[in-house]
This record gives sequence, structure tokens and C-alpha cells, in this order.
Amino acid sequence: MTNLLSVDNLSLWMNRMSHLPYHDESHVALATLGDLRDDKNKVPLMKRLGAATKAGVQSFAKVNEQTRKTSTSNL
Repeated sequence: MTNLLSVDNLSLWMNRMSHLPYHDESHVALATLGDLRDDKNKVPLMKRLGAATKAGVQSFAKVNEQTRKTSTSNL
């Protein structure tokens, strides 16, 4: 990586960000994509990018629908 995680301020900031709403949902695409430096991954990068994009869009769509239902039920 960039060795930035060892910087105290950055580590604290990243920890705070991980507790925000929708943090996990917003990182689904990156988690699906995985480590780009992994030479052992035999899946072509373009297929991985496609799967990551679809997973990210599905994650946002699910959260958007849940939020819409919650906000309209309070009216």
C-alpha cells in the first residue's frame, strides 16, 4: 500500500469513517474487485471490473430502496 495507514491522523479518520451510515455498502464494489496486485487471481481484470460494478450498483439500489421505504413510511 502507500504506508499511509501508519499515520495516526489518517488511521483515526478512517476508523471514524467506518462508522458512518452506508460505509460498508459504499465499499462493496471495491471488496468485490479485490486486490489489483494479486497475481494469483486468474479472473481477467475486465471481468472483475464488471462484477465489481454490478455489485456496487446493486448495493446502492438496495440501500436506496430501503431508505425510500423508511422515509416514506414516516409521512
